[in-house]
Amino acid sequence: MSIAAALRAGLARACAALWLLACSGMALAQPANSTPAASSAVAFELTIQAPDTVRALLERHLELQRFRTLPDLSRAELEQLLQALPANARELLGTQGYFAPRIQVQTDAPGAAAAATPTNRPRRIVLVVEPGPPARVASVDLQIQGAGATEPEAAAQRERFQSSWALPAGQPFSQSAWDSAKNQALRLWTERRYPTAQVAESRATIDPERQEARLWLVLDTGPAVRFGEITVNGDERYPADAVQRLVRLGGLRPGDDYDLGVLQAAQQRVSESGYYRSVFLRVDVDAATAQAQAGTDGSAPMTAPMTAPQTPAPA
Repeated sequence: MSIAAALRAGLARACAALWLLACSGMALAQPANSTPAASSAVAFELTIQAPDTVRALLERHLELQRFRTLPDLSRAELEQLLQALPANARELLGTQGYFAPRIQVQTDAPGAAAAATPTNRPRRIVLVVEPGPPARVASVDLQIQGAGATEPEAAAQRERFQSSWALPAGQPFSQSAWDSAKNQALRLWTERRYPTAQVAESRATIDPERQEARLWLVLDTGPAVRFGEITVNGDERYPADAVQRLVRLGGLRPGDDYDLGVLQAAQQRVSESGYYRSVFLRVDVDAATAQAQAGTDGSAPMTAPMTAPQTPAPA
């Protein structure tokens, strides 16, 4: 090849390289708005102006928040959400005892219902909340039915049921406090002698104008229950009376009144013996309930059989 031919070939390769580079630069220089929208785009921005006592609740649980990142939220859909927003906020505030709040919804385009402004900026929504004073408990009516209502052995439980009630008159009312008080009262009965106790009826009557709550609770203790004989099943490396002996050493004896604390102590005594990898003491309260439903007048405690499925520890 002559020198002139070599120069022409080199010039052609250089031109081709420059053309490819120019094309690559054109691709890199494409405007940002030609790419798909970022996945972090939001349909609207929600600001909540409320006291600290309720702001976190609203930020976490408002139904509107679920749709903030919906990319194709339409004008009509956002309008429906905005119309439902005050009622949703009122419902959430009611769970905390605020039944007469003042609520305002403000937007950056009054009267409009677009999910975004013409400049493609997310719609701005402001929720202004003045919760007002919380409702307080005005009265409490606690009632007992079932065997525990009259049995002399339950006299101390009846007294504690009334005296230790966790939401007395004068206290601020909230749904969580109401639920907690009922559960605490129920445990007072289910942990000793009456494991089948349950809430028969409960009602919280709210007066929004007076900011008062009137509470009514009826608890059914069910029949009294005693520990029955223990049946041991599972691996038979150790005799059944080994578990029964350990249970008695733990303080649990057939014929005694049901007591959750005693049951747990006996369970721990067996577990700590080192003979068993797992043992679970189970009280068949359903059998005791069946006795009561079979025609027993309920004047005597029912006897609940016990089982102890056991797995010996490795030899």
